[in-house]
Amino acid sequence: MSNTKTMKIRIESDGTATGTKVVNAETGQAISGVRSIHWDLEVGELPAYATLDQSGPSHLPRFIIEVRLQGYAPETGEAGSKRDAEKAAAQRMLDARLKDPQ
Repeated sequence: MSNTKTMKIRIESDGTATGTKVVNAETGQAISGVRSIHWDLEVGELPAYATLDQSGPSHLPRFIIEVRLQGYAPETGEAGSKRDAEKAAAQRMLDARLKDPQ
């Protein structure tokens, strides 16, 4: 038996990169710790991430990450950690999807 819980969610954005959040559609309460949304249910595949560039000294690295999703232009994110660069790229992809849901 699966431990999966189902909940209706809503994605809210104030138009900024940090202003997008996932909330419980019934209560309006923000859901923290959401790292991924099951894109595969909507488009048939998960996003693919690739490191385009890593530069800077080891104590101050910079990463440029690209995210690709079928039917959408690739988006990139840049940050001081791989995880943050992936999140920035994913945010840009999400913002693009909200503007043009296809």
